[in-house]
Amino acid sequence: MALTFERAWVFFLLPVLALALLVLAWPGRRRRGQGVAVLVRAIMLVLVAIAAAGPLGLPAAEATARQVVLVDSSASVGTAAYAALQRQLGATGPRFRTGVSAPRTLVVQFAEQPHLVSAPDQPWPNAEDSASGTNLEGALRFAGQLLGATVGGGAGAARPDSILLVSDGLATSGDALGAAAHLAANGVRVDVLPVNTLTATLDVGVEALSILPAVWARDPYSVTVSLYATTATPARLNIARDGSAVDALSLELQAGDNHIAFSLESDAPGLSTISAWVSVAGDERPQNDRLAAIALVRAAPTALIVAHRPDAGQRLQAALLTHNIRSDVIEVGAFSRNVAGLLPYQLVLLEDVSADLLTFEQLTALKAYVYAHGRGLIVFGGPSTYTLGGYAGTALEEMLPVTLEPPQRSERPTASLLLLVDQSTSMTGLKIQLVKEAAMRAVEIMQPLDQIGVLGFNHEVHWSVPLSVLGAELSVREALDGIGGMTPSGGTDMLMPLRQGIAAMRARPRGQQHIILLSDGVSAEGAPQDFERLVQAARENNITISAIAIGQDADTRLMAQIAEWGQGRFRIAVRPADLPRLIVAESEYASGANVQRGLIQPQILQPHPIVSGFDAAEFPRLAGHVAVLPRPVSEADTVLVSPLGDPLLASWQYGLGRVVAWTGDAAREWSPGWAEWDQLSRFWVQMVRYALPDPSHGPLLVQSRVTGNRVTITALATGQDSRGLNLGQARLRFLQPDGSSAQVSLPQSAPGEYAASFGLPLVGAYNGLVSLEKDGQTWEVPVGFVVSYSPEYSPRVADGEPTLRQIAALTGGEVLTPASVGQALVQARGAATTGQAYAPWFLLAAALFWPVEIAIRRRWRPWR
Repeated sequence: MALTFERAWVFFLLPVLALALLVLAWPGRRRRGQGVAVLVRAIMLVLVAIAAAGPLGLPAAEATARQVVLVDSSASVGTAAYAALQRQLGATGPRFRTGVSAPRTLVVQFAEQPHLVSAPDQPWPNAEDSASGTNLEGALRFAGQLLGATVGGGAGAARPDSILLVSDGLATSGDALGAAAHLAANGVRVDVLPVNTLTATLDVGVEALSILPAVWARDPYSVTVSLYATTATPARLNIARDGSAVDALSLELQAGDNHIAFSLESDAPGLSTISAWVSVAGDERPQNDRLAAIALVRAAPTALIVAHRPDAGQRLQAALLTHNIRSDVIEVGAFSRNVAGLLPYQLVLLEDVSADLLTFEQLTALKAYVYAHGRGLIVFGGPSTYTLGGYAGTALEEMLPVTLEPPQRSERPTASLLLLVDQSTSMTGLKIQLVKEAAMRAVEIMQPLDQIGVLGFNHEVHWSVPLSVLGAELSVREALDGIGGMTPSGGTDMLMPLRQGIAAMRARPRGQQHIILLSDGVSAEGAPQDFERLVQAARENNITISAIAIGQDADTRLMAQIAEWGQGRFRIAVRPADLPRLIVAESEYASGANVQRGLIQPQILQPHPIVSGFDAAEFPRLAGHVAVLPRPVSEADTVLVSPLGDPLLASWQYGLGRVVAWTGDAAREWSPGWAEWDQLSRFWVQMVRYALPDPSHGPLLVQSRVTGNRVTITALATGQDSRGLNLGQARLRFLQPDGSSAQVSLPQSAPGEYAASFGLPLVGAYNGLVSLEKDGQTWEVPVGFVVSYSPEYSPRVADGEPTLRQIAALTGGEVLTPASVGQALVQARGAATTGQAYAPWFLLAAALFWPVEIAIRRRWRPWR
């Protein structure tokens, strides 16, 4: 037998009554016997209070509540749960008075939180205002506590208790099935009454507003609004940016999903709030009609164009400027040797730049710039790039999304190579020996039926190897012997051998014709315009000319101009030991092994942002490209290819940055048709935008994640050495939708990482600023986050009855109908066990003490 109380709240009045008793007894405190009288009165007061509390003696298994009714009043149900009960049980609800045979029945209203709303002998109240969430797990656990069943307490605590759950079964949080399993383990049965909310109401909601989290200023970006309509209906969609209306669209929505996409252009740097709201006549749930999203707008990016000569990058620069992308053009020599000098730029473009002109320090800085700092790199092809530019074995080879190996061809076109070799006195010694070795290697590179010639010059010219066809007119042995007999003497005159060499080529045209001019001095004859006229005449006959300057004493300016006019390559052999490598590279270029010539039509191998909006037939034909091999599909994206499968455009992620490789040139010798193409600037800009880093990247990378009404802010701080910034002071200051401000500290959670998670009270957009202070320096990054409406207001009509049926099945309960609810409650009353009411006994005890108190107060002592 256990003692329980129907109105335990009465005990809370005891201290007040005791205080009143003490105050009333205080004036007679000095009179004899009054202390004993006060004590007797206190005993009487306690006995009356116990009786008023309704003491009831029940078997131990019946000492707690036997039934709890859980009534869902969340937004998805509203008053429907109460209405379902009231239709059967009456508008005021049943009155359960606890007596000798009646069990305790408690009513709990719940949404996000459960709370007791009715005692057993009180009528059930009407539903309160709906809450914007449903926690079925919390409600079931609360009911289990009221029943005295500790969830998870084991089978030993089991009793034949029951719960009646009236809900639509749509939970927004918690694990309802897990709570039901724990109740079942404690012998608690859960009966369920599904509330049907699947009504044909008109509701249109904004489900999603999708934009990029960060964009560059003045860049266009796409916005997609996802609407859901329960029925087909006309609607009006309004778009605003930072509180100012942008557009209003009249729509005819279909029942179900509707996606509306449009484009906006980013405005001034900072946080930009995009809002979308839908207006529909007769919409029954306005809470889901509005949604917002926040984008971080960065200042317009700046690119660095590294060109093989100052004016070579101007076409690229002009194309980028038309799309609001500023750029600086520099020569290779001005390229920074440390990464700090590159960080003001978001992108580097190499325009026909040879690796021979880049120092180890420059290449190392470029690698760190892309890999560790997440910046972009675009490599344009040309006669001085890839396999032709000495990229093999350098950091550039590692960074490229292509493999620096020429494809194996079963056949290739014939070629003609003519070496114009300076044999002046200044070439005496190691220089002439290295030149002869390199010339011999060039002969060995050429294949049978190729044409080869070596013309030596000083103040005169003489043929060491007359221009002849290998195998048919000249053997390799004869060519090597002729080269071996070269001896230096006399002065330097480059105009005369150039004139004779071009004339010989014109007289014997054969395949791709290429001339290599080598000299370590200054020509005694000829003005620059004389060389220009001569070289331009060679180009008219499809003869290309490259120049190799030996040492800094050579006329590098003139020789660079000759290579430019001749659409060849200019190289400087700073050390004589560089000569063999440079001459061999030029010979390979002339042989055609590394260059694919002839007009081809680029083909799109796979969809990619760079070629978005383009059709393969739109691309002009290419006259040539550097022939390389693609990387594996799992590593890089090969976007454009030649008909032979050579990669023309490829990209990949290299560390934190992106690298794009274009094996054609920048609308020069190999792509003359591209120079007139009216879509060239759009193609280049899409290439640039793809390679640009994520606008959110910087020394302080801030990420926000919103789950329900809680937001988690994570700030990743990185120094210029790519290591985390530790032991700093980070905080977030933000404005709430109602205009009030707040501040949250971000404690360090990991190396270089600062994070905090907190709740937000209001639905809407929050604009904030994350700052990090360390060693007197401050880094600041704007951050925005949006708390959307609760899932309770989702326009999608869901069915939660399967969840309710699972709860009933797990606990051995029943799925009730409104007609059977009253019967279920009555049956629960009839099944109660008889208990003993003790209130009269406590009142009798209080009455017996009453004459004792009177006798003491009147000093009645018959024994005296």
